[in-house]
Formats: sequence, structure tokens, C-alpha cells
Amino acid sequence: MSTAGPSGKPGTSRSQGQVTGHGMGFPLPPPPPSSSFKYKYAGSLQEDHREPIFCVTFNNFDLAHRDVFATVGQHRATIYQLLPGGEFELLQVYEDADVSVDAG
Repeated sequence: MSTAGPSGKPGTSRSQGQVTGHGMGFPLPPPPPSSSFKYKYAGSLQEDHREPIFCVTFNNFDLAHRDVFATVGQHRATIYQLLPGGEFELLQVYEDADVSVDAG
């Protein structure tokens, strides 16, 4: 006897501890690069606030936008696109209006 899970496919019951579908309606992220993948220096950037950057992360959920990355520093988050030749394009900035609040 075969049990069908929420997806209607045999053997995909959540009670069996198996993952079904993509969850929350989002697609699965692409697999990480192979161990033979070579990273290369593309450029550097200094934001106008000249404060330390707390985090930098690249979009790894959509291969069509793998050249988009975000930084978080001072009181704002900034989204950039990496262009050929090591240039950057500013896409969006989200700034905290209340700079009197210290997160640390």
C-alpha cells in the first residue's frame, strides 16, 4: 500500500520527514558553485557614509539576478548591481529615518 502526500505523489508525506515542493511558494535556491569554481576580484566600493559595512550578500535565489548584491552599514541598506568591468550601479537605498537609535 502506497501513501500519497500533499503533492499527490507516493512517498512524499510530511509525516515521513521528507520535503515536499518548494515551500512558501518560493523556488529552491540554485546549488552552490562546485569546489572547482574560481572567484575573482571584481572591484571595491566605499560608501559615502565611510562607516564600516556590517554585511554584504549576493542574490543566490535567482540566477538571472546573481549580479545583484546588498550592503548594510551605518543606518541604511543599499542594493547594487555589479556591471562588467568592475563598475557598480546603485539600484535602491533604504535609510533609517531615526538615526538617534543605536543598534549596538
